[in-house]
Amino acid sequence: MSKASLLASALLAAPLLLAQEPDVRVHALILPPSLSLPPRTNAWLFLEGESAGSGDAWPDPARKSRTLFRTGQVPDDKWWGAYRAPDGTRMAMRGADLNHPWHRLIWDVSGTSIEPGLYDVHARVMVTTNGSCELAFTLGDGLPERPVSNTKSYINWVQVGTVEITDETRKAQLHVRTRQAAVRVDTVLLVKVEPAVVKAEFKDFDVTPPAWRKGDGRIFAGNSATLGFSSDTPEALQRVEAACRQRPADPFVFHPLAQEVDGTWRLKLDHPGWYDVQVKAIPAQCDPILRKTTVAILGESIPESRRRQSVFGLWNVHGDSELIRLAGARWNRRMTSFRDVTPEAAAAAAEAVGEVAPYDEKDGLAYVGVYSFGMPLWTMRMPDNAPMPGFGNPFYPANDWRDVANSVAAHARSNALPRAFSMYNEPLAHWKGSHAELVDYARAVRDGLKSVSPDYLVGGPGLYSIRIGDLEKLA
Repeated sequence: MSKASLLASALLAAPLLLAQEPDVRVHALILPPSLSLPPRTNAWLFLEGESAGSGDAWPDPARKSRTLFRTGQVPDDKWWGAYRAPDGTRMAMRGADLNHPWHRLIWDVSGTSIEPGLYDVHARVMVTTNGSCELAFTLGDGLPERPVSNTKSYINWVQVGTVEITDETRKAQLHVRTRQAAVRVDTVLLVKVEPAVVKAEFKDFDVTPPAWRKGDGRIFAGNSATLGFSSDTPEALQRVEAACRQRPADPFVFHPLAQEVDGTWRLKLDHPGWYDVQVKAIPAQCDPILRKTTVAILGESIPESRRRQSVFGLWNVHGDSELIRLAGARWNRRMTSFRDVTPEAAAAAAEAVGEVAPYDEKDGLAYVGVYSFGMPLWTMRMPDNAPMPGFGNPFYPANDWRDVANSVAAHARSNALPRAFSMYNEPLAHWKGSHAELVDYARAVRDGLKSVSPDYLVGGPGLYSIRIGDLEKLA
């Protein structure tokens, strides 16, 4: 028998052999390198080089509905067969490992639900050692243009090119030409090319320097302020809009914000007041980017010389003392506590000599100190079942007021304190003794501070309400 007859017999027998082996896979589970299938199933499609077989095995059952088998071939003759590749996949095959002119595998894609758009084309083919092939993919009856060469032996994915599929696409063709290799094609994979998403960026910057800024809040001195916004990717933005309101109950109404000649966007707030501002950058390909800020424009500040002569004061229980200075106030209040002083520290303070001077001001503000949060537990005359507050200590009369005076002295020697001092913050809300005993407490605080420095000015109490009767009892 001649070599040609032997080859023909082998090719004709191949489909029969495959039909007897039900574990032959339609195509490999592996995809081209660095490629994943889009989540939308109509954005990808497998085109099998061979015809459907009765014993097909699917590496991924989800791919079955997105797979088309070959519907035509050129040359259209009996020499086409199915070849079981070494990796267990079934391939379309024609010819021996010789030089072959252009062959075509054809698919009817007219009944396939596939999104219109650009698709990358990948073909999985097999080439024997020292062989090579050229591949091209066309839609309709097009001839092969700009073929891609594959010189890698064994089985490989080859990116063939990119095609545009429309609603009118009916026919797809893979063109194959070989050198010292048979025509062996496993599958063709079409994957939609997703448009590149340009990540938009949008940030704020200070055109008018704020007098104070923290988080999303700004305070400006003067009668107006300008907020700036910029983007390193302005080409990714369709437009920028801004809205501001001066009352929390008012709605935000957005208006376009014009781009400046330097490529930035600027929003001018042209009179004193409070502003709630939102600026929105709208990209072409992703969700809007929103920048929020609250702004206070204070107007012209009073001269610093006048502020330092003012009797106006504020107290920042929490927050930034710089806000007090910006508001034109002269003094702030500093709350502190001597509740953690130990008996040993109090005894040492009673024997200490020398003065520790208090301070008058700090960071441009005068301060008034005030004690709070109770006294050391060991100094107080407390019932056994006395409840403890959520923070600090209770505030009961002392067993010996000298212990309180010495504890205050120990605290003043180890902490920098303001010269002006209030003996307790809102004592009537916390005090567990009589009015007369509260006066004893005030004397103990005065004696303790004065023992450290005669410059202390001690007053108080700091009341949370004015009740004339209480003041008379303390007099």
